[in-house]
Amino acid sequence: MNTYLRHYLITCLTIGLACLFLIGSIPLNASASTDASPPASETNTSTPPASSAPGTTAAAPEINTLERAARRGNAEAAFNLALRYENGNGVARDQAKAVYWYTKSAEAGFASAQFNLGICYDQGDGVALDPAKAAHWYAMAAEQGHAGAQYNLALCYENGEGVAADQSKAIHWYTQAAEQGDSDAQYNLAICYENGDGVTADQEKAVYWYAKAAEQGDRDAQYNLALCYDAGQGVEQNHATAVHWYRQAAEQGQTSAQYNLAVSYEDGEGVEKNQERAIYWYTKAAEAGKSAAQYNLALCYENGDGVDKNPQQAVYWYTKAADQGDSNSMYNLGVLYESEALGRSDYALAAAWYRKAAEAGDPEAAFYLAEFYEDGTGVAQNTDEALRWHLIAADQGHADAAMRAARLLHELEEPQAWPKARLYLALNQLLEPGVRFEVRLLQEALDAKLDADQIIQAKNQAQTLYDKLRSEAE
Repeated sequence: MNTYLRHYLITCLTIGLACLFLIGSIPLNASASTDASPPASETNTSTPPASSAPGTTAAAPEINTLERAARRGNAEAAFNLALRYENGNGVARDQAKAVYWYTKSAEAGFASAQFNLGICYDQGDGVALDPAKAAHWYAMAAEQGHAGAQYNLALCYENGEGVAADQSKAIHWYTQAAEQGDSDAQYNLAICYENGDGVTADQEKAVYWYAKAAEQGDRDAQYNLALCYDAGQGVEQNHATAVHWYRQAAEQGQTSAQYNLAVSYEDGEGVEKNQERAIYWYTKAAEAGKSAAQYNLALCYENGDGVDKNPQQAVYWYTKAADQGDSNSMYNLGVLYESEALGRSDYALAAAWYRKAAEAGDPEAAFYLAEFYEDGTGVAQNTDEALRWHLIAADQGHADAAMRAARLLHELEEPQAWPKARLYLALNQLLEPGVRFEVRLLQEALDAKLDADQIIQAKNQAQTLYDKLRSEAE
């Protein structure tokens, strides 16, 4: 055989062996992907779908190698090919093809593919939304020990999505995933133990699982763990440890932790008192939309506590909190606009904020709004409206409002109003015991107009209302 022919045959043999080697080679990336994408149409899994992106560049050579291996029944290759199509790695992104190859790999028993296919059905990504199929594939992967699938399957059982709701099964799968270190499962399992949901309530176990998740950086677990240490629930009370976990969560942007950390600095509980640090964390939480932090920060600006006094900044933060329904902020805005803290009084705005606070259930605001109506301050004078708001405040336990309501009812000079006047006078005496000249004069005037039965009935009604108020306060 001449030299040229021998070199030619050797070259052909080398190329052939290289092709066989490449066909049998499979990338070892088997990590699960949970990328979400817009829904696509249902996929026929009998043959690979045609490309949905005509005109794109040709696939990278390794894609062809993967596809040949996948077609030969290699489950890992099919999974990695699906990942490539899902992420557009080396090939035009095509979720329908991703679903096709996930399905091939899943049907061959590849756990990561089963998990990702479950996510596709869960989100309607490249396939029609189907919670039952999602739960099926999560279960297949979960049975093989896939922690993410175990967690998702637990969610399905907890929420009754794709399967009948079954909290005991949810607990089982949360536990399986939690024991493998899944922090989301650890956190949810802790909540179940804390609330006794599907399992006997056990605060110590709740603390155990919160701690496991917290140590992995789960900010909500860190916050809940801090609450446990702060209150001594399931663990020995330790404010310093609570502050540690509040800080860990706060630094990750957990707004309730930021607020609680600010309170800790303001009160000097578990940490050295530091109003400047309190302001810093109140500001963080306030900027993130925490209404309680906005209210406390406004108080600091109003009173110059840890920061220069600034009524305009106080109004800004009170307004932010009030817009979220915080009645204390609404009331304080009324007080600021009534005063001259902003340079001059604005009684119309004060009345508007008192009204908002009163409508939100603040009895002090209702009382001041009633006074505005009595005097015609910021609103047109209206005795009927004044009486209405005094009665509303009195029914919420405001002693002065009860006295004003009694006086206004007496001044109506309508006999049918006098028993009610006597009722609210008696309520005032229960709420604010003691002998006062004004009360004694009004009592004498009313008792002269009522018979003994009416007086006794009014006192009994006042006692019933007072007992109700005390019960609600406890």
